[in-house]
Amino acid sequence: MIMSREIFVEKLINELAMNRNGLIIKDLKTNLEKYVLSENLTDEEIALLMISLSKVFRNNTLNQFALEFADQLNIDNNIIEEAKQIPGINGMLNSYHKFRHYIEVNDKNASYEYGSVGLKMGILSKPLMNPGTFEIIFISISIINGCEKCVIAHENHATHMGVSRNKIHDAVRITSILKGFSEI
Repeated sequence: MIMSREIFVEKLINELAMNRNGLIIKDLKTNLEKYVLSENLTDEEIALLMISLSKVFRNNTLNQFALEFADQLNIDNNIIEEAKQIPGINGMLNSYHKFRHYIEVNDKNASYEYGSVGLKMGILSKPLMNPGTFEIIFISISIINGCEKCVIAHENHATHMGVSRNKIHDAVRITSILKGFSEI
């Protein structure tokens, strides 16, 4: 039986809540259901976003559900693997660009003295998945990693590619809600 998005989110929420109750859990559950069921993101975007986020949050439950959902959507295995690996390149770039941003805010000569980034990042120009989906995932992980420079750059790139701000906003909302679940 194919798992609909509604069944997916219901099962996921029950697992993430781990039989806990209370207002915070209730709010997280309500919010996750609302934005996963929103029409702004496609099933494939949700599955790939959650695969990447499961790696960032090291959440096996989220990973299991997202992979099962992706499998039922017949998403190509190479694209699923790319979603699993995005946190690696994203983490490298977020760390580096946070360093540069911190230094360059206080020392305008630092940009010239440090020069180019010098890190291989070919995937940014040739992702296997839809480039808009790739950008949404990059924005979401950059939010978690706290890289202002990367969030701004990828949001700008995504909107120039035609990705709606509603789509970006819902992806960031889902990311924030899953971050909340990861903290309880």
